Amino acid sequence: MEEIIISVIVPVYNVEKYLDECIQSVLKQTYDKFELICVNDGSTDYSLDILEKYCEQDQRIKVITQKNQGLSVARNTGIEHAKGKYLLFLDGDDLLEDYTLNDLCRIAEEKNVDIINFDASVFFMNLDMYDGKLVNYYLRNKSYGLMSGKQLFTEMMQSGDYCDSACLLFLKRKWLEENKLKFYPGILYEDCLFTTQCMLKVEKIVHINNRYYRYRIRENSIMTSELTSKNMYGRLICYHHFCRYLYTEQFTSEQELALTEFTRIIYSAMKVMVDKLSEVEVEKLAKMPITGTMRFELEQIGLNWNRMKKYSEQNAIETRLIETIKSKEINQVEIYGAGVRGKRFLEFLRLNEIEDKVKAFVVTKRASQPDNLLGIPIKSIDEGWKIDNKSLVIISFMGEDAKKLFKKYKEQGYKNILIVDNAINEGICRNICSHLKLR
Repeated sequence: MEEIIISVIVPVYNVEKYLDECIQSVLKQTYDKFELICVNDGSTDYSLDILEKYCEQDQRIKVITQKNQGLSVARNTGIEHAKGKYLLFLDGDDLLEDYTLNDLCRIAEEKNVDIINFDASVFFMNLDMYDGKLVNYYLRNKSYGLMSGKQLFTEMMQSGDYCDSACLLFLKRKWLEENKLKFYPGILYEDCLFTTQCMLKVEKIVHINNRYYRYRIRENSIMTSELTSKNMYGRLICYHHFCRYLYTEQFTSEQELALTEFTRIIYSAMKVMVDKLSEVEVEKLAKMPITGTMRFELEQIGLNWNRMKKYSEQNAIETRLIETIKSKEINQVEIYGAGVRGKRFLEFLRLNEIEDKVKAFVVTKRASQPDNLLGIPIKSIDEGWKIDNKSLVIISFMGEDAKKLFKKYKEQGYKNILIVDNAINEGICRNICSHLKLR
């Protein structure tokens, strides 16, 4: 096998319709000193079969399979396995022009730069998706030439030309490794963070306004996906990092103004999203890793932490409950209440695979009750039951009646008593505990 100069990294996830065309665009290159690293990110369609077919036919193709972890992790995996002097990212549904690798390698060697930034064209899968605003979205107004990354970022921001796509970067692998730059895992807008970090760190970068890359606009692509808590969280991560950059890095006043404006754009986008987030999406956002500083940043854009706090607190209590029941400290569970609330709580336990410790549903009077519910025996509160310090009683409602039951169970010798919030009545078993009394 010839010397590898360029590593083309392709993350692949369920793109069987487009993968042949993508791979062919690499194999047709006029430059041949490359390796094609395809990272199958847990595809459930025939993408892996297509990759394996090509791998058998061409020794330059390397296939790596991993469980689905998202675009960032797939790209990072590709970087870890890369052998080339230079790196280029290509998404599994996009294409390269035939002369891309030849031109980029030549320019990188001639200019002796760590990064080349270039332009792209866009094509639509059907006319219904046509958007005139996207046609020249990845075409800059001019070729900016050779300079520092901070200066290029500044000039592009001033001209309205800045584009934060990682696929429009041709990077020296050694430089990337020395600067310890990777894609942030588990977020959307990973390109925004990665590309801008590269820009702000690199000393020698050249921009060429040639369209070497071809973006495919299709349904369900990340570019056309709907706004969700993941979108909000991705923007929040970017905003958080760039705010920190403004305080910790050295910039000229002109460069600082450019980064401030870029950060303001992200801030404005988040403010627009705040009012559109449903309670379900707010709940999802609350369960994502959020630092104290990020809480403050959410408050700044108008997302009151109290709106999220109830979900994060419920989630913490729920986790504590699951861990407690799973532990050796509890060997049997009784659920007081054989109605809707009791059933929902049992379903919650089943979802978390801990229903095997449930020994009985408990009611005040058994007169009109069947012998069992969902395969679990029903007994009255006055029936004898062997208890010890490892028995747990769950009361599936709150209020004065719950307090009376709590007292009665204490009198019977129970040490561990849990009272569940009435939120269980709302029908979602994910967040049902807000008042935990484990003694």
